[in-house]
Amino acid sequence: MTSALSAWIRSAPHDVRRSLHVVRLAVAILLLSHPLHAVLHPEDIAALAGELAARGVPGSTALAWLATVGVAAGALGLLVRRMIQPAALLLLAILAAGAAMIYAQHWFVVGGATVDGEPGIEYSLLLGVCLAGILWAEWPRHDAAARDRAAATGFDIIRIGSAAMLLPHGLYAFVTWDVEGMRAWGEHMSSHGWPCGVALVWSIKSLELVSASARLSRRFMVPACIGNLLVIVPGMWIAHKLRWFVLGPGAEGIEYSVLLTACAVACILAYWPVRSASLGNAGVASAGTA
Repeated sequence: MTSALSAWIRSAPHDVRRSLHVVRLAVAILLLSHPLHAVLHPEDIAALAGELAARGVPGSTALAWLATVGVAAGALGLLVRRMIQPAALLLLAILAAGAAMIYAQHWFVVGGATVDGEPGIEYSLLLGVCLAGILWAEWPRHDAAARDRAAATGFDIIRIGSAAMLLPHGLYAFVTWDVEGMRAWGEHMSSHGWPCGVALVWSIKSLELVSASARLSRRFMVPACIGNLLVIVPGMWIAHKLRWFVLGPGAEGIEYSVLLTACAVACILAYWPVRSASLGNAGVASAGTA
C-alpha cells in the first residue's frame, strides 16, 4: 500500500518516446494550421507583412512569404522521422525571429492579462520549448543508453517548460492581488449560471498554481496534470468559444490551450504508475541518468 501511494506521489517516467511523439504530432499540426489558413486566406500574409513593416523590418512581404513557407516545410518535416532535426532547427529559427520582431513586448496570449491587439510571447516560447525537447531527444547518438538518456532529458525539458508556462497564469492574480478584476470575472461567471462565481475563479487560479508547481517539482505528476486539464479543457469552450488562433489570423483562440493539453496528456502517459517492476526500474534508471 505504501509503495503504491509513493508511486503516485513520485512516479518514475516510462515510455517517454511515446509521450514525445504525442507532443511532436501536436506541434506539427498546430504549426501547419497557420500556412494552410494563409493559403485559403491570402490576407494573412498581408497582415504579417504589415506587422513587420510597422516595426521597420525591410522586405516585409518577401519575409512574410518566406516565414510562411518555412513554417509549412518545418511542420511537415516534423512528421517524417529522418527530417525531425532539420525541421526543428528551422522552426526554432523562425519562432525566435518572430518572437524578437513581433511578440517580445508582452507575455500573455490568453487570459485576463492579455493586451488587446498585442499578443505576447508565451505561445511562441512553449512551441520553442517543445521543439527543443524533441530536438534533444532525436539528436543522433552512438549507443542505445545515450539515446535513452537523451529521450528522458528531452521530455524533462517539455515537462518543465509546459509547467512553467502555466505558473504566470496562476501567480498573476495573487502577485498583483487583482481583487477587482477577479471579482468582475467571478460575477461574469455567476451571470452565466456558474455557482459562487468569485470563489470559483479564485479556486481556478489556486488550482493552476498548485498543479503547475507540483509538475515542476515532479510530485503528484498525474493528479497535477489532471488538475491543469480541469482548468484548460473547459476554458476552451467557456472562455475561448472554440476559436482556433491566438497568433496571426486570430486572438484568444484555443491553439495554445491545445498544446498545453498535449503536454499534460504526454506527462500523464509517461508518469502513470505501472505495476511492472521492470518498467518501473527502467523508468527510474532513465530518469536518474538524465
